[in-house]
Amino acid sequence: MLPLKYSILVAALAFGLAYWLNYRHQLLGQQSAQHLEHMRLVARQMAVAENYSLSALRRPRIAVGLGACVDIVISANDFWSIFDLKKLAEQAPKEGFDNYPEHLRSMAEFRQMFGFFFKQGAAAERYLDNQAVFSDIIARLKSASNSVARRFSLGGNAPTMANRLAGDGADVLLGATLTPEYRAALHRRVILTGMDESVDYHVSVEYEVGDEWSGVRAPRANRFIFHRDQGNSRLTSLPDFRSSLTAFRPDVLVIGGLQLMDGIPYANSSEPEALLSNLGGFLSEQTQPLIHFEMASFADADMLKLVIRHVLSNADSVGLNEQELPNLVSVLETGKPIVLSAAYPRVATMLDLMRRLYAALRDLPGGRHVSRIHLHTLGFQAILTRSNSRWVNSRSAAARAALVAHRFTCSVPDVDVDRAKLLMDDSFAISEMPGAFRRTFNASEPVSCWTEPVAHGADGRSQSSETLALCVAPGLVCTRVRQTGGAGDNISAAGLSPQVDPTGE
Repeated sequence: MLPLKYSILVAALAFGLAYWLNYRHQLLGQQSAQHLEHMRLVARQMAVAENYSLSALRRPRIAVGLGACVDIVISANDFWSIFDLKKLAEQAPKEGFDNYPEHLRSMAEFRQMFGFFFKQGAAAERYLDNQAVFSDIIARLKSASNSVARRFSLGGNAPTMANRLAGDGADVLLGATLTPEYRAALHRRVILTGMDESVDYHVSVEYEVGDEWSGVRAPRANRFIFHRDQGNSRLTSLPDFRSSLTAFRPDVLVIGGLQLMDGIPYANSSEPEALLSNLGGFLSEQTQPLIHFEMASFADADMLKLVIRHVLSNADSVGLNEQELPNLVSVLETGKPIVLSAAYPRVATMLDLMRRLYAALRDLPGGRHVSRIHLHTLGFQAILTRSNSRWVNSRSAAARAALVAHRFTCSVPDVDVDRAKLLMDDSFAISEMPGAFRRTFNASEPVSCWTEPVAHGADGRSQSSETLALCVAPGLVCTRVRQTGGAGDNISAAGLSPQVDPTGE
């Protein structure tokens, strides 16, 4: 038995520990309650900023092309469960990849490349140049047991954006061909230009932050898409789309899906140039509508250069993510692509890249100059517009894009603060230039907007009276992701909707 003085000491320590644990529990509870209230305030004010009104007397008319497909969406672990990973590991190239090729030739190569992008949490898309292997994968996915969760749905940049834009109130012309089964998946305000009995399959292998595969944990949620697309990669939807456009009279023309040409081993090396030159001619004929180009993952620098020459030179707007922006800037400035970029980029870094992209695109030969750039990242949305352009409601557009990012990836109708977090700091610099102004994050007014002169000189100083308007909205990041494939298209379309203000008739 302990002496009395030690018994008192033990009792005092026990009481002190219990008091501290209770205090810590109450403190954490208070912090959790404060955090939830903070998130509710941000979500509420973002919803206020999301609201917008247009002066037009009619619905916006938006034409969206090109192409469509059937997406097979499956989790990474479920996907790899239907293959012999040990055998694939033995077949993998021992030397690895020097520059990560534009297309895949075998499952062993795919396993190795998937692991590379999974480790970085980076999105990727590749063409599988092996009909037998691709057919085997599709057959396995169709016949897999019910324990392997997968979803077959209408996919492609154009149909995804078309449905979102129509849901936001626009009348939409979709430049694509679909089977009757998947035509039924389109919104009632979407007009389809073509029907067909065959489809191209695209497989989206998705993962969440923290998912483990082959001994590696994913640093963020993302997906790896692969396909063996034959129709969309040759722009087969363009003739019908072109013939339907005059009568439709769009306010905005959206072009996407050109990444499906990337990495394709065309039998005739001049075919990509001919296809994109024809598309560029079509775009140059469009004098009335604003033209938006939706970027995607390009690994082939030569293909991206053709897209720049024939498509971006005819565009008024471009939408892209944190991987695509530095890649596009690098090809414009150096001619070389970037395989990977930061998964969680700093706001200042991305804003500077947007300014460099704006400067590079405005120097392209052609009849148009980009007047709008929409960057969507996990942590924030950023929209840059030229101040005297036809684009309106940038604050609402940035807020709506951020909210749709949460709603789509979480599969919820509205923001769920229990499944949301902020990645943005309490303040951010608007540039990496020395002495750059810092903007403080305000939960009561979460979307930060400002104007600035265009910097043309090597020292970053303004040399003209042209001004830019920029808006940055925080991302309410979904912490329990249900889907990532199609997120970029939904986000970009959601950001585009508030900025289209037709003149009416």
